[in-house]
Amino acid sequence: QQAINAQPTSWTECTSKLAYRKLNMPITNYLEQFFEIAPEMRIMYYSGDVDLATVPFAETQRCLATMNRPVTDHWRPWVINKEVVGYVEEYDTYTYATIKGAGHEAPQFQPAAAYLLFTSFLHNQSLPGAGI
Repeated sequence: QQAINAQPTSWTECTSKLAYRKLNMPITNYLEQFFEIAPEMRIMYYSGDVDLATVPFAETQRCLATMNRPVTDHWRPWVINKEVVGYVEEYDTYTYATIKGAGHEAPQFQPAAAYLLFTSFLHNQSLPGAGI
């Protein structure tokens, strides 16, 4: 506590001091609102394919598919140095990608693939495919 200047205090997992109201609204409802408010907004979803307990990639893919957005680039592998490092599918309003061999904190497990994923997204470029 002294090293980080944290004052001793009692801590509880739940508190009534916050005015927090849980809505139980699926994330897809929020996404639809984003798309309506700012249709030009680009969104990248990604999952490590070995994150099976926290946010399984197949569940994320299933959830996103319920929005029924138009696909602009179908499910395909993306590569680094001719090696498949994940799969990607692009929609009109978002991109969904996986990173092979990565857990919940994908950049920690596969930093090169995560870096390429982020920089490609920031530069508005598609991830390199198997033909590259």
